[in-house]
Amino acid sequence: MLQAVQGVKIELADAAHARAQLARREILAFVEYPNGDVWSLQASGDLHQRIQRLNEIVDLYKVRGQIFRANTDHLPSLLPFYDDVAALVVFPRFAPAEIIDLARVGACLPAGITRHLIPRRALRINLPLTVLSGDASLAEKNAWLVHWLKQKTGSRTVRYYHESTFLFDE
Repeated sequence: MLQAVQGVKIELADAAHARAQLARREILAFVEYPNGDVWSLQASGDLHQRIQRLNEIVDLYKVRGQIFRANTDHLPSLLPFYDDVAALVVFPRFAPAEIIDLARVGACLPAGITRHLIPRRALRINLPLTVLSGDASLAEKNAWLVHWLKQKTGSRTVRYYHESTFLFDE
């Protein structure tokens, strides 16, 4: 399938070397298979052209099976947790400036390639949209928010988790 993508050169590689090439942006991505084979994917062109190639690659496989997001580029450590793994596709990291540049021209990265870690993010806030979209002034909305936070804090329904958290009920 990968050979069908115009402008992408595929080469057999060593996993460590492919990781280094990806970190230096010398390759577009690499694919590791359960049998240990690693193939580097190269594409020339500017950022926008390379992103187009990434989208074409993802389009090839996204309809052919289940996709799982992984936080490692080491396939052997993932195999015990997933049945029937076909391959691990490893993409480069993108800087916020690159993402902004792409967004400004309407270019889209394939889903799941970027991840933003937001410290102290708040989850499960259920505010009525009327509060946000209503005719109240910003000062009035902020006052409402302060009151709401006091209520939540006073009723002990707010909890801050400093440590990394795993949720098993998503």
